[in-house]
Amino acid sequence: MKEKYNSEADTLKHQRRVFQLMQTAVTELLKRGAYHDNSKLNEPEKSIFDEWTPKLADSTYGTQEYDDMKKEMQVALDHHYANNRHHPEYRMFHEEWKEIEDTNGIYEISNYGQVRTLSRTVIRNTQGNFEKEGQLIKSYLTPKGYCRTQVKKGNKYKNVMVHRLVADAFIPNIDNKPFVNHKNGIKHDNHFQNLEWCTSSENQIHAYDNGLKKPKVKYVIKCIELDIITEGCMKMERELIKRGYEKASSSAIWNCVNDNNNTHLDLTFEGYLIDEFGEYSYLNGMDLFDIFEMFFDWKAACERHNDGNIYKSIAINKERFKISDQLTEILINTAKMMNF
Repeated sequence: MKEKYNSEADTLKHQRRVFQLMQTAVTELLKRGAYHDNSKLNEPEKSIFDEWTPKLADSTYGTQEYDDMKKEMQVALDHHYANNRHHPEYRMFHEEWKEIEDTNGIYEISNYGQVRTLSRTVIRNTQGNFEKEGQLIKSYLTPKGYCRTQVKKGNKYKNVMVHRLVADAFIPNIDNKPFVNHKNGIKHDNHFQNLEWCTSSENQIHAYDNGLKKPKVKYVIKCIELDIITEGCMKMERELIKRGYEKASSSAIWNCVNDNNNTHLDLTFEGYLIDEFGEYSYLNGMDLFDIFEMFFDWKAACERHNDGNIYKSIAINKERFKISDQLTEILINTAKMMNF
C-alpha cells in the first residue's frame, strides 16, 4: 500500500531554498550599499558637490530654484548618472542609436525603443535653407497595446511598429523568423533585451503559456460634434450608424484618433487608452536591485534638505521618470512599512 504523502520535507526544503535566495539578494544589496555613490569622492564630482550640497540643503526640493542649482552642477551630475546605474538617467548615457533603414539618415532607433530625428539642413529652393534641430518622436499605443510611430520613407510618412524597428536594428535574425515576441508579455516594453525573433507558432505558444491571450486594450473615444463618448471604436461606429451615419467605420475613427488632424464623415474624434503606459520610461531596463538602491537613495537625499520628504520625492519623480501608478503605490507602501 502506498504511503500517504507528508508535505513537511518538501516545505522545509522550499523554506531553505527561499532563505538561500533571499540571502543572495541581501548580499547584493549590502555590496551596493558599501559602494553607493563612490564616484562623488572623486573628480569631477567632488569639488562641485563640495560647493553646492550646502546650498541645496537650504533650498526647497522640486522648485525652480532647486532646478537652477542643479543646472550649475550639470558636469558633476552627468558624470554621476553615467557611472551609477541606480539612477534612471543612467540609461540616457548608455543608450545606443542606429539608423532606421530607408529614411535617408534622418531617423534613428535606440536599443531602449526611442525614435528620434537628427539635426540636419533642410534645402528649400525659394525660401533658403534652414537648420532643423533633431528631436525625439513620440509613439502611440495601438488598440492592441503596441507602440507605433511615424517615419518618413521617401516622400511619404509611414506607420511603423517600434518593436520591429528595435529588433531589426539590434537583434540578429539568423533563422529569418518573421515575428517579434515580447518576452515579458508587456507590449510597450521595447527594450532590446525584452525582444526576440520568433515564428507564428512560437509567438502563439508564448502567449498562451504566459496567460497573455486577453481581450484587446480598452480605450475611450469621443465624437466632438455629437458629444458621444464610447468605450472602443466599434461601439462608436454603432452609435454613429444609429444616428444616420451609415458609412461609419471603426478603423477610420481609430485613424482619426491617432493622426489627431483627420476627420471621418466630417466629424472629429478624440481618444485615449485606459491605463495607458505607452510613453517611454527611464526605468526600462532597470532591475529590482536598481529600484531598491534608487528608493533608498531618494530617502537619504531628502534627509539632507530642510523640507525633505520621501513621499514628496516619490510624487515628483513619478512624473519625472514616467513611473507607473502600480510601482508608485509599491514605493509608497514600502515607505510606510519602514516608517519613513
